[in-house]
Amino acid sequence: MAKRLAVVSIIVMVALMASAVSAREMQRVDKSITALSKHDEINFKIDIDAARIQMESHDGGELLDYKVRYDADKYDVEIEYADEGDIGEVSVVQEKRRRSLNYDSDDSRWTISMSRAFTYNMNLDIGFAECRADLSGVPISALRVDVGAAEGMISFDSPNPAKMSSFDIDAGAGEFDFIGLGYANAENYEFDGGAGEFTLDFTGFTDGFHTANIDIGVGEVTIELPEDLPVRIEADEGWFNEINIRHRDFEEVKDGVYETKDFDKGKFGLEIELDIGMGEATIRRADSRLHIRSNDHEYGIRAPRIHRWGEHSSIVVMPDVPRIPEIPAVPEIIAIPDIPAIASVPAAPAAPAIVAIPPIPAIPDIPAVPAIPAVPRLRPSGEYFILPYSGDEGTPAPGVSE
Repeated sequence: MAKRLAVVSIIVMVALMASAVSAREMQRVDKSITALSKHDEINFKIDIDAARIQMESHDGGELLDYKVRYDADKYDVEIEYADEGDIGEVSVVQEKRRRSLNYDSDDSRWTISMSRAFTYNMNLDIGFAECRADLSGVPISALRVDVGAAEGMISFDSPNPAKMSSFDIDAGAGEFDFIGLGYANAENYEFDGGAGEFTLDFTGFTDGFHTANIDIGVGEVTIELPEDLPVRIEADEGWFNEINIRHRDFEEVKDGVYETKDFDKGKFGLEIELDIGMGEATIRRADSRLHIRSNDHEYGIRAPRIHRWGEHSSIVVMPDVPRIPEIPAVPEIIAIPDIPAIASVPAAPAAPAIVAIPPIPAIPDIPAVPAIPAVPRLRPSGEYFILPYSGDEGTPAPGVSE
């Protein structure tokens, strides 16, 4: 019994020590950075590996608000700000303390909020991470994104107040979506993808002509274009790649070059140059899906494929699916007046009683038929037969003369 108590005591002590070490290693930081000058531009560098990252923005206030929880036994975190007069320098870095394969994005969680009162030259480097970055309405003069084996989304849903000189994306083997790239207001887009799966949504263009150079190794990229955007696509067709164009308004003006009919006529447009190694690219209109909305949810149904084969690689041109027209509101139904009650039908008179039929008299018994007397036997007498006679005395028998 004493040995068992000793073992239990040791286990409890080890558990308490482990929890104390765990509590000591997990660090929580909730701070803000106040700009010391009215900077014309902020050079903003973020270098984070193996973390969950949430990026957002706020009006005015502090230059930067951040909350971080991280495992101090695995990572070192450095957040620095320098006032260089017209230029401000902000650096957010998370580094591994030692080489190890035992890293998880749950070991570190970041929430970063940028003030929309400043213009940023951003360099976002994320490795093995999960990232959700909403940069809507943030003034950004240039943006470079380096994504390793990460997954997530960078999105814009309102215009960038600043003119972005370049938007460079270098993506590795992750799954990442870039949504609303037209709102980023960049003159040129450069995308270099490895073996991952990526979505480039160019919604948001309103004016000017823009270029996008897209280079894919062995990965897959889906390019979504708004319905009203004039587009020119130059595709580098090879033996081992596949390029799918899923919209009927693209015309092949020459080998590997596709244009919408209004490309040279509008005040804005996008020119895309595709270089696909052994990968696959799909180009479609953002409205080439049937959209079904239910409350805050949206469901997409892809259009069916219609194939048109190229000389070497397959070029698939998809028809556009027409928009579903809005269903007019149902007019208000006029109330139907109450139907008057039907008058009661008088009861039918009772049927007269049925007179009883008198009983039929019994048929009298038929008298029995009297028995036929037996024929007397004829007795021969010489040559004659003597018939017995039963008539009255003195009456000759029939056939006998007196």
